[in-house]
Amino acid sequence: MDTKLSELKQHEATARAGAVAGMLKQALGAQPDGSSEIKLTGATVNRADSCGKPNDDTAGTAAGKTIAGDIVCISTSDNSNQQNKACGASAQTADLQFGPSPNIQAQWKTLGDACGNQNNNEKLTGAAIRSATAAFNVAINTDQGTNTKLTGVLGLIKGAGNTGCNGSNDSNGGSCIFYGRDPATKAVKKPAWLEQLESAAANLEAAERAASHAHASSAQLQSLNATITSLILLGSSTKKQQAAATQKPTETTTIGKTEQEAVSRECAQHKSNKTACENADKCKWKGKSETDGPCEVDESKVATQTNAGETGEKKDGEEKKEEKCTGKKKDDCKDGCKWEGETCKYSSILANKQFALMVSAFVCLVELYAF
Repeated sequence: MDTKLSELKQHEATARAGAVAGMLKQALGAQPDGSSEIKLTGATVNRADSCGKPNDDTAGTAAGKTIAGDIVCISTSDNSNQQNKACGASAQTADLQFGPSPNIQAQWKTLGDACGNQNNNEKLTGAAIRSATAAFNVAINTDQGTNTKLTGVLGLIKGAGNTGCNGSNDSNGGSCIFYGRDPATKAVKKPAWLEQLESAAANLEAAERAASHAHASSAQLQSLNATITSLILLGSSTKKQQAAATQKPTETTTIGKTEQEAVSRECAQHKSNKTACENADKCKWKGKSETDGPCEVDESKVATQTNAGETGEKKDGEEKKEEKCTGKKKDDCKDGCKWEGETCKYSSILANKQFALMVSAFVCLVELYAF
C-alpha cells in the first residue's frame, strides 16, 4: 500500500517538475533572474507599433508572445520615456532601445526583482493560476479611454488612444500593451501565453486530484485490512471450536466403557440371587436355579443407551458441519446454522465465503492501482 501511494506521489512530482514547469517557462519566456537571454520578439523601432495601438485596433507586433515581453512593453523606460515606474518605485529599468527583437534580459530581471518583493510566497496550485488568469481576463475586458471605448488593453491608456501604447503619460497614450480585437465580433484576442497557463493549471489540478485519490485509497485499504484481520481471527476461532468438538466422541467412548464395566461388576454381585439380578436395571439372570447364577450384563439395554450417547455426540462433533444444517427448514435453521437464500447452511461456510469475497476485493483494488 505504501508503495502504491509513493508511486502516486511520484506521478504528482513528475507532473509538477516536468509538464507544468515546461508550460510555465514557455509562458514566461525566461526566468526573471537574469540567467538567460530573452528578446522582445516581433518588436520594431517604434514602441507604439511594438506594443499596440488600441484606437485603430492594431495589435502590438510583439504583443502576447510571452509574459516577459508584455510586462517589459508596459513598464520599461526608453530614450523618450525615462524613469518609467509603472510597476512600482523600485521598478525603474534601464532604457530599452526599441528595434528588431531587442534583448530585454536586464529589464526583465529588474521587473522580476520588484515583483518578487511583493510576492507573498503563495503556493503554486491550479487554483492560484486560474485566479491570476481570471483577474487578467477582467483587466483586458475593462473599457478605458474617452467614453470607455478601448478594450483589449493591459496597463493604462488615456483619451482616444491615438498615440498608442508609447510608454508616455500624455493625453492620448500610455504605458500599456494591446492584444487586438476580432474584426467581426470585436471580442478581445487572447495572448498565446494564456493557453500555456491554462494548461499548466489543468495539469496541476490533475496532480492534486491524484494525491487526494491516493489519500482516499489509503483510508479504504486500511479499512479493508481491518475487516480482513477480523475475518482471519473469526476463522481461527472457528477452527478451535471444531478441534474441541472432534475430541468429544473419544471422551464419550471412554465414559461408555467405564459405565459398562461398572454395570458388569454390579451384575456379578447378584450371581446367587435371581430376584436381585432381575431387579437390576441392566442385568439378566442366566442361572439354572434361583440361587445358582450367573447374573450377566443385559447387552441389549447397555447397547441402546451407548448408541444413544454416541449419536448425540456425533451431532456435535463427528458429523460434518456442512451436513449438520443440510435439509433443515427455515424455522429449524439455527444453532450454528444460517438461512441463506433458500438453503440452510453452516455459518462457518458463510464466514469463509465472506472472507474470500473480501480478499478478492482487496486483490482487485491493488491491481487497479497498478495502473
